[in-house]
Amino acid sequence: MKLLLDENISWRIKKYLNFEFSDIIHISDLSIERLNDFEIWKYASENDCIISTHDSDFIDFVTLFGYPPKVIWLRTDNIRKVELANKINKQIPNIIEFYHNSEIGIFEIL
Repeated sequence: MKLLLDENISWRIKKYLNFEFSDIIHISDLSIERLNDFEIWKYASENDCIISTHDSDFIDFVTLFGYPPKVIWLRTDNIRKVELANKINKQIPNIIEFYHNSEIGIFEIL
């Protein structure tokens, strides 16, 4: 299971995330230029990634285009990266279930 972190999430969070993810990629790892949301969506779809974001635009994409890619929508406001990583790590069993469930395209973390 690959996790693609959107630009609104610090790349530094990677070291705090659980190793259940086979690969954790930050947008900044892909390009030195800023990618637009559709380019991110396309990359995630082509590379079997789950997008993790604070951005509701990806929720609109799931509604318009379906999935994959699936989206983990972080509705946590601005919290420290360690706190955010803890929230994600606590949801790992649910995220794994979400990943394998073909009927769900959005997973919210509050």
